[in-house]
Formats: sequence, structure tokens, C-alpha cells
Amino acid sequence: MERFKEKTNNARQIIVLGSGFTAIEMAGQLALETGKEVHLIFRSENCLYCAFSLEFATTANQKLADAGVILHSKSLTKEIVCAKHKRKVIPELGNIVEGDMIIAALVFAHTGRITVFCHSNTMTLFFYQEQYTVIIT
Repeated sequence: MERFKEKTNNARQIIVLGSGFTAIEMAGQLALETGKEVHLIFRSENCLYCAFSLEFATTANQKLADAGVILHSKSLTKEIVCAKHKRKVIPELGNIVEGDMIIAALVFAHTGRITVFCHSNTMTLFFYQEQYTVIIT
């Protein structure tokens, strides 16, 4: 996690995509330990919906919100746009979310096709908790 946090030093606004263990751990740790603005975008109503009961998943959402994570539930990512110093996540429905960095902690097979347009940026692939995580800075 320390190597991962180093990548976030220059970002003020961080967007995390996903609702599983990796995504919520990253979002929660970044919000609590760095004080950065962290957005968590996911397609379901609650985080961890596949692994736990509705009650547990609802509690997880509340704990993340209490930690300062800005939750965007029911938000299926349609497109990721990277231009100069800003990154944008464009959902199927709802508001566009902008940030300095995007962390995609997704299982792409379940989310369908996401179009990524990146210019003047770096993509880093981490293997974290048995899942590949893409970081766009």
C-alpha cells in the first residue's frame, strides 16, 4: 500500500472505480490518511454487494462516507477521458466526475466495455490483493 500511496502524492482529487475489497480499501485509506478528495464510483447500489448481505453492504457505504469518501452509486462508467492534467469519468447516467488521478480497481469482465482516451499521462499496473489495478496519473 505504501508504494501505491507514493503514486498519489501529487493528486488532490482521486477517483476510484469499483466496489470490491480493493476499491473500498484504497478509497477509504486515501481519504482517511491523506485528506485528499476521494470519489468512489460503482455500478451497484452498495459496495461489496456480491460478497455480503445488504445490511453489511449498507454499513460499508456509511463507513466510507464517514471517512470522507464521496460515493457515486448506481453509476456505470461509460468512458474515461484523460487530457493534460485532468481526468474525467463519464457515466452512462449522472454527472461527470473530474480528478487528477483515476484508480480502476475493476473486474472488467463484469462491467462490459469501457472506452479510455489518454493523452500525456502515465498508466501503472499494480497487482494488489490478487487483482490487477490500473492507475492513471
